[in-house]
Amino acid sequence: MHSIEKSQLNNTHQVFLAAQNMTPTPEKQLWAAVLRQAIQDLKKLHRQMLKTPYVVSDKKFKREARCLQYYFTTNDVYDGGLHFICFYLNLEAENVQLKIAAQYLNSIMERIKRVEMAH
Repeated sequence: MHSIEKSQLNNTHQVFLAAQNMTPTPEKQLWAAVLRQAIQDLKKLHRQMLKTPYVVSDKKFKREARCLQYYFTTNDVYDGGLHFICFYLNLEAENVQLKIAAQYLNSIMERIKRVEMAH
């Protein structure tokens, strides 16, 4: 299994390249694209929150954040899930989870929690 570096999360197109020995089959390209999209969706929410802090009160924003939280934090293995994709791409799922949480997810969920506690 390969580790994923912070720079690879910042440049999400490199998620696919993180598994150095991986042959780029169409199936692997597909699963890498699914993981890239999930990371891009989370980064988009994070940018929205930084640009417009009150957006965390929006129901749609919270729903998307909680769906992504589940996707990136669950240890369940299911088709299309983080652990499934990481296994298929020969990446360390736990490493991806930690880096995603540290860079994006924790701040989003903490902001939502603070807003909910204030109301």
